[in-house]
Amino acid sequence: MAVLAGFLVLFGMAGAVVALVMMIVQFVFKRGWAKKRIWTVGAISLALFAVGMVMGVSSVPDGYEAGQQAARSEKAASTSPASPPTPSVEPVNDNQTASEPPTTDKASVGKQKDEESGLISGILAADIKLNLEKSWKLKFTGPRPVPGSKEYLDDGKVTDPDTGVQLSCTITEDTATKVKYATFRADGTGVAGLLPAEIYLAVAKGFLGFSSTLPYDGSDPAKAKEWVEKNISKANQPGKPITTTIGQVEFTLAGGKYIRLLSLKPVRSSE
Repeated sequence: MAVLAGFLVLFGMAGAVVALVMMIVQFVFKRGWAKKRIWTVGAISLALFAVGMVMGVSSVPDGYEAGQQAARSEKAASTSPASPPTPSVEPVNDNQTASEPPTTDKASVGKQKDEESGLISGILAADIKLNLEKSWKLKFTGPRPVPGSKEYLDDGKVTDPDTGVQLSCTITEDTATKVKYATFRADGTGVAGLLPAEIYLAVAKGFLGFSSTLPYDGSDPAKAKEWVEKNISKANQPGKPITTTIGQVEFTLAGGKYIRLLSLKPVRSSE
């Protein structure tokens, strides 16, 4: 339909152009086609042109609808999800047990390794030293290797300016960083007889109570300090230590009238 309409419009336009040219020739040169013939050709051409235009316009909606339908079909094809491939299932041996690999927490692995190596997990020697240097003004010598051993010792000490009580700490380290044991002392033997026992005990309670709150994996600083303050007065008989366990660390209080020691070591240590 659209092709035929195109031809009719084309023939109509061509006939109209020819009629117009012949009319100009007749008007100017007084020769050529007769006026009647020119008007006939022009009328026929206009008729063909009009018929072609009408046929072309009537075919436009059909073409538009077809184009819209084609566009919708193409869009639907492009947006439809592709069918997922069918997964292949491999046969499982009856003797095998399907299981997912366990997830590994690096922190948990590190903690387990420390405990298995006889170390206090979650604390470094530097943590102990920095806290005691800042709060009690202890001065540490720095780690030094123990002859014939892979261990290191690091000592820090200070004299309490008000009472003369010697406050000290010895850290037994592995690879000069990780803590195997830590021992804290409040030694008042040098001022025994000059310093009342209750004043000495107050200094020892403050120093050892603070030292017990140092953080490690599974620590409970409040519980540790409460335990020290409650039992420090009882730990005054040599050879009769008092112990407790908090997390994976064993606390031990021992001493005499003018000396108290607090030791921390991992509970898995056999030494």
